[in-house]
Amino acid sequence: EAGGPDCLVSVDPPPGIYFYPPSQIFARKGDYVWHHNQVVPNLCWLHVVGQSSLRTHLWGMWMLRPYSRGSFGGLFMCYLTTRSFEPTICIQGGPWKLDQCDIRSSSDLPSTAIVTVYRSDVTLSESALGG
Repeated sequence: EAGGPDCLVSVDPPPGIYFYPPSQIFARKGDYVWHHNQVVPNLCWLHVVGQSSLRTHLWGMWMLRPYSRGSFGGLFMCYLTTRSFEPTICIQGGPWKLDQCDIRSSSDLPSTAIVTVYRSDVTLSESALGG
C-alpha cells in the first residue's frame, strides 16, 4: 500500500522491485514492465527510487491522483502507448519531485511524457523529458 490515511494501493511489483509499506519502492538496476497502470490515489504518498542513476527502467503508465505526493529518483521511465497523447506520468496532485529521471513516451502516434492537470505541483531537477 502507498502511505497515507486509508490508502489501499495494491502494488504488485515484478522481481527486483522491493516494496516497503507504507510508502517506498526500491528498484534494482534492470528493466521492469508494469502490466497495468500504477495509480497513487487521493491523499496518498509514494517514493520510488532506482538503484543507480538511469539504469533502472520502469515501463508503464503512472496516474498520480489529486492530493497525492511523493518522489521518483534515479529512474528511466517510459510508456509504450497505443493511443494518442497517453502520457507516461499523469500528475493531478503534488507536491511531486522527479530527481535525476529520464521520462519518455514511445509510440508511432503523437505522445507525451508528462501531463499535469488541475493545480499540479511538480519539481524536476537534473531530469530529461521527451516524447
